[in-house]
Amino acid sequence: MRTLLIVAMLVGATALAGAQERLADQLRKGIVQEEANQNLDKAIQAYQAIVAQFDEERKTAATALFRLAECYRKAGKREQAVAAYQRVVREFSDQASIVEPSRRQLGSASGAYEVRPSSARSSATSIREPRQSNRAATDRQLQNVEQRVAAYEQRIKAGVVSRESAEYLQLRRELEAARRQIEISRASEMPPERPRDWTQRSMGSPEEMKLEMELLEKRLADVQKKVELGLLAPMDYQQLQTQYLMARQRFRQQLAEREANLRNVQEAHLLAQRMIKSVEEEIVLVQERIVGIEKKVAAGLMTREDPELLQLRRDLLGLQRKLEELKAGLKR
Repeated sequence: MRTLLIVAMLVGATALAGAQERLADQLRKGIVQEEANQNLDKAIQAYQAIVAQFDEERKTAATALFRLAECYRKAGKREQAVAAYQRVVREFSDQASIVEPSRRQLGSASGAYEVRPSSARSSATSIREPRQSNRAATDRQLQNVEQRVAAYEQRIKAGVVSRESAEYLQLRRELEAARRQIEISRASEMPPERPRDWTQRSMGSPEEMKLEMELLEKRLADVQKKVELGLLAPMDYQQLQTQYLMARQRFRQQLAEREANLRNVQEAHLLAQRMIKSVEEEIVLVQERIVGIEKKVAAGLMTREDPELLQLRRDLLGLQRKLEELKAGLKR
């Protein structure tokens, strides 16, 4: 039985790798049809086939995750079941047939994490286990969104889709939400972060965060002096120091995110400029060919209804439209 299971896993892994390779090959063919051959109909067919397969795989993954949650529930593993149902609701909200039963199961398990009176040890354990399960689920969600964003950005670099598309913007929002959830989860596992007389302020841009850090540094020096004089307890200083360390970590993350966004914008602009140059060069070539044929028409060697001349004019119009779109996107 174990041998059969291993064989099945190997076959599944091989099939998955083959499917991914076929998708990549189909994407390359679509790009060639769109960019090199200017055959938009065939390019559309290739891209539609990829999207259809992606949607089907997404539906399969959603169903598998829901069945996994059901197995956890039937096996009495309540925390794992809740985490899996939550992933279904968060990551596959478009799959109504499994989202609704997942929500019903979550509703029926709403009291799963209530801490019942018991010893201090059992209470701490009952709180820590759901937190660890939720943390793992949040980490998996973040990893999933990051992978989807990375895959979409590859399509952007290939020129298949636009960085301003609604789907990409939605993915970026999901990524930010997942990162915020990670931060909230980590903060909930730490001791209280602010002293008794500290009023927490909302943290916005890196500039605002830097100002908060400067205020916290001054506050730390003042509290340290009071602790040395015995006017405050050491715990007050430790709480404030924790607040400062978290603010510094968030400041560094904001700077890194800003730099990454700037790099992405610069890369997108460079790619758009290269594509504009390529299209402009192709326009020049097509125009030269049209001029050559029109000379033959003037000499009576060809007619204006010649299929080659008509096709070249259609190609020229398509290239000019594409050039306008690229330049408009670059201005945005």
